[in-house]
Amino acid sequence: MAFYLKRTGRLILPILLIFGVNACSAVLEQPVYATITPTTSPSPSSTIIWFPATSTATLAPTLEPAPTENLHPAVGEVLYRDDFTDEGSWSTRAESGGKIVYGKQELTLAVQDAKTYIASFYTSPDVENATIEITSTVSLCKAEDSYGILFRAANAMNGYRYSVNCLGKVRLELLKSGKAIILKDWTQSGQILPGSPYQARLMVWMVNNELRFFVNDIFQFSTRESTYPKGKVGVFARQAADTPITVSFSDLIVRGILPDFVLPKATPNPTATRPAKLPPMNTVAPSPKP
Repeated sequence: MAFYLKRTGRLILPILLIFGVNACSAVLEQPVYATITPTTSPSPSSTIIWFPATSTATLAPTLEPAPTENLHPAVGEVLYRDDFTDEGSWSTRAESGGKIVYGKQELTLAVQDAKTYIASFYTSPDVENATIEITSTVSLCKAEDSYGILFRAANAMNGYRYSVNCLGKVRLELLKSGKAIILKDWTQSGQILPGSPYQARLMVWMVNNELRFFVNDIFQFSTRESTYPKGKVGVFARQAADTPITVSFSDLIVRGILPDFVLPKATPNPTATRPAKLPPMNTVAPSPKP
């Protein structure tokens, strides 16, 4: 390079310029690398469990159903049974105020006069400890007209009177010389519909001083009473106001109580019952109370 400058001094500047430009170009053309700071990779998201496992439930022990208590226990053999075909088995009457007459395998009591009470008795020996069952069929009655069973009775004015009325209620009275003493006042029965016609099976279970009452074999109430230890079985009808009542009774069954039965000290409490279904036949309405 020195030799070239001595011989051709004119070219020094262009050459230097060229070299200078090239030198600058060499400097400018050096690649510039950006420093990239690595970022932290996101941690993978947790897996979603759509149906998580659940703990197994502890099963409660199965409870054995308790047996239904028998509220008319120790019932024995049939003492008397009447299908109402023998027309000499019950007392009858026929007068303007009321009539007691035989029908087809039934005894019908019809009352026309206001506040009139009539009764008929079965010609069997006195009954002491026993069950009395009879079917009642009401064809005409209203409101507080009543009908039912007389038991441990001397006559229509002395004994016990188990009543059903046409409002669907039941009651027990002690009759003394025609005066009614209430032992269990009117209580709504789930087995009897108000009005008529209606049919129901009435039952009395009596052991010593324990008296229990049923409709369609469903317990209604109980009481303890010892005024009359024994007596006759009868039926009655009573008109409460000024509209007639007509009720028929059929299929009487009187069963004894087993002689070795010992009456428990506790008296069962009344159980409110409402039938899932009422008897399918032409049912008879409840009779009012006397």
